[in-house]
Amino acid sequence: MFVIMWYVRNLIANLRETGSVHDADRPGRPSTATEIVDDIQVRILRSPQKSVRRLLPQANVAKSTVHDILTEVEVISVQSVCRAPPQR
Repeated sequence: MFVIMWYVRNLIANLRETGSVHDADRPGRPSTATEIVDDIQVRILRSPQKSVRRLLPQANVAKSTVHDILTEVEVISVQSVCRAPPQR
C-alpha cells in the first residue's frame, strides 16, 4: 500500500511541476547527434539500396551506430540485415 501512495504522490507532484504526468526530459548529451541521424536519413533517401557498410565511410561513425539509426527510423528491419544479398 505504501508503494502505491508514494507513486500517486510523485505523479501529483510531477503534474503540478510540469503540467503533465510524463517524465521531464533528462539533461545531457543525446545518445546520437541529430545531425548524424539526419545525414544518414538523407543519404538513404537518395540511394535506398545503399548498405550499412557503404554508409560507413561517408557517415564517419561506427557500423553499429549506423545500423541502430536505420533500425530506429524503420528504414531497415533486422531480417533484411541478416539476409545475404542474392548472388549475381
